Amino acid sequence: VNTWLLPAPTRQAIQLKMMKEESQGRKGRGVTAWLSMGMKAQEKQLELCEVSRQLQGKRMLSDRLKLEEKRQVLQRQIEAFEAKALGILPGIDEEDGGRDMYRGDDWMDEEEDDELDAELVDGEEGEDGNEEVESKPEESCLSLPSQLGASAIERRGWGHIAEVELQLRQGQANDALHEIRVAIGHKSFLFRNRVRPSNNQQTKTWAWGEVQVVAKMVARHARVYTQARRAMEWLRANGDILEKYKVLKPQDLKAITHIMDNTVQGMRNQPMSWIWAVDVAGDTSQSDWLAELQRVNWLRTKARNDRWKEEHAIVLAEMNWTVRYFEKRARDWQEIADGTAQRGAEAYALRQQAMW
Repeated sequence: VNTWLLPAPTRQAIQLKMMKEESQGRKGRGVTAWLSMGMKAQEKQLELCEVSRQLQGKRMLSDRLKLEEKRQVLQRQIEAFEAKALGILPGIDEEDGGRDMYRGDDWMDEEEDDELDAELVDGEEGEDGNEEVESKPEESCLSLPSQLGASAIERRGWGHIAEVELQLRQGQANDALHEIRVAIGHKSFLFRNRVRPSNNQQTKTWAWGEVQVVAKMVARHARVYTQARRAMEWLRANGDILEKYKVLKPQDLKAITHIMDNTVQGMRNQPMSWIWAVDVAGDTSQSDWLAELQRVNWLRTKARNDRWKEEHAIVLAEMNWTVRYFEKRARDWQEIADGTAQRGAEAYALRQQAMW
């Protein structure tokens, strides 16, 4: 059933393979671990950007305190990463920067109403009444090859490091796709078993609250995938890689209740998104829901294929029947022309025979 799925290793599997190759050689030791550290820091940056967006216009002290604590943790991670970058990328300077930092603004979350049960910040946010301008770690551009730009990589001779990052980015994209699929599956389950059966406003509101939580998870992993794919483009990945990891669009993240529910009308020819054609570390064998989804989709696809084969055979037969009917009518009029002695009737019969 799953023979059409594309095998896709996780980032941990790729990292383990690359680190073993580093241990066997003398060149590039520590590069894989360093790149993985930077990619994890970027994921933390996306999380903090999301939290920062949610707190815009809000003045709850407890939430802002948590944000600042997370920023301090992230700042230490970035400092450790940049310290190691000096040894792995010797001679790096400000001129090597080439790409803007991705903030994930293309996958915005819906605002939720927070209960005002926390202490509010005092009116003054700074001496002049405005929020102080500060350097935020979630907006820092890290010294990864994908952020430095292709020209800097070629000029500095860091092509082998960029190749390692490209492989890790593919693993990062695979992990993100896996999490997206699991979250969409959960979202589809909620729509089918919680939202639609709800018979009053209270239960429907609770069900929609659960859906919104899952939708935030989908958006979070969509940002990680988008970041990974942009890095692949910046690293000049070949066409085969970019064709496998397509640009993620909002319609790819919709719930797929029509696959599991055959009562939904008008969805017979609606195909599944390409994200379901990537089998990350055999996740379909580890998830009963995903395995069942693939089986149902395979049967739907096979039925659609068989239906079009049948239509093709019927059309060919109908065209053959039409030609044979025309030939028969032509023979009938030819027999009439041959069997009559009247010249007018013969001429009319020959004209009909020529028409058919």
